[in-house]
Amino acid sequence: EVQQLAQALPAGLTAIVGTPWPGHGRAFNAAVVLRDGRIHAVYHKMLLPNYGVFDEKRVFEPGRDPGVIEVDGWRIGLHICEDSWFPEAAPCSALREAGVDAVINLSASPYHRGKLAQREAVLGRAARAVGAPLLYCNLVGGQDELVFDGASLVVDAAGQLVARGGPGFGGDDAAKIVQPGGATHQ
Repeated sequence: EVQQLAQALPAGLTAIVGTPWPGHGRAFNAAVVLRDGRIHAVYHKMLLPNYGVFDEKRVFEPGRDPGVIEVDGWRIGLHICEDSWFPEAAPCSALREAGVDAVINLSASPYHRGKLAQREAVLGRAARAVGAPLLYCNLVGGQDELVFDGASLVVDAAGQLVARGGPGFGGDDAAKIVQPGGATHQ
C-alpha cells in the first residue's frame, strides 16, 4: 500500500508517512519518504517509550541509524516522537554530527493538561542539541482512551517557538517553514 501511495503522488512532491515497517521478527515504527513514484528512504524510530500508555518495546524493534534525506538541497533529519524528547541521546547527537539543516518529527503524542508547554520546552531543547530548526507534526484524533490534539509547531535552531499550527484538536495545522538565512514559506 505504501508503494501504491508513492505512485499516486504528483511528480516532484516529497511526502513522509508514518507506518509500521517489516523488521526481523518485530516491526519497526517507521517514517517512509516517498518521492518520484517510489519509496525513497525508510527511517526506523530509535527511542521506543515503554511507560504510561506506551508499550513500544514489546511491539517494535528499535532503529540503529539516523534518518537523513536530501530534499531540494536541504539536509533533513527525521525523528519519530520520542527521538526528540531526549536531546542527549543518539537520535539528536547523530543528526547534529550529520549537519542537518532541519529536523522533521512525526508524532502521535497524546494530549493532557500542560502538554503544549511541555512539548515546546522539550522540542526547543532538541532543536538546540541538533543545531537546526525542528518541525513537529502531531496526530489529530482519538484511539481508545487517548486523544491526540495536533498542535503542530516549529522551533528555530535556538529553540524558540516561531510557528504553531491551528489551535489544536483540528485538521487545519499549517506551519511556517524557516529557511537558513531567515526566508520563510507557508
